[in-house]
Amino acid sequence: MDVILKSPLMADYVPSEETGNQSEEDYAAMIFAILGIAGIVGTSGLLTQVLTAIPETAVIDLDDEKDVMFAVLEAARMRAPVNTVNLILSAAMTMTVNGAEKIIIPAGSVVGGSIGLASLDAAMFEQPDTFNHHRDNLVKMVLNFNAVGYEATGAGTRQCPGRNVAMKMACDILTLSRNPDTYRGVNSALEQAGGIDKSLHGHYDLYGSP
Repeated sequence: MDVILKSPLMADYVPSEETGNQSEEDYAAMIFAILGIAGIVGTSGLLTQVLTAIPETAVIDLDDEKDVMFAVLEAARMRAPVNTVNLILSAAMTMTVNGAEKIIIPAGSVVGGSIGLASLDAAMFEQPDTFNHHRDNLVKMVLNFNAVGYEATGAGTRQCPGRNVAMKMACDILTLSRNPDTYRGVNSALEQAGGIDKSLHGHYDLYGSP
């Protein structure tokens, strides 16, 4: 909390209607909660996908950082760690419901978009339920981190601020999980440093005790 309260962005904070007239402390607490959701829930969801959605038969060059990154992006496409994104319509739009009824949503409406459903759109991704991290349009059209596509330089101010950290963690976890020798070496080093209780082997060692 102190880090947020002392942030330069909070230096000129004044309660207003836009911030719900929240006090400086309450506004900082809300930001802290949002960061927790984004940093813990979203990232843990991504890591879970990396460990469960990528088939063992998938051929991934663990020495190629781009190939590992593509695998992580494809795992996230198949089941988005963060499923929805909220936005305000800049113009009215028409939606077709049940293939017939048309509903007009006026400009200025707050709507929620399903990243998960869009990522499984067969019109955009061929055989969307099949893992294929070499899709021609994966990097260009993947929907994650509150942006369309994936670029090393980022994609605007609304992009998830923790994107690079989450991707680095996911790539490292994927590489580690597919290299038993390295995984055992990490376990051994942590034990020697006193960071792991040997009685917990069954809970942390994917490959059994060294």
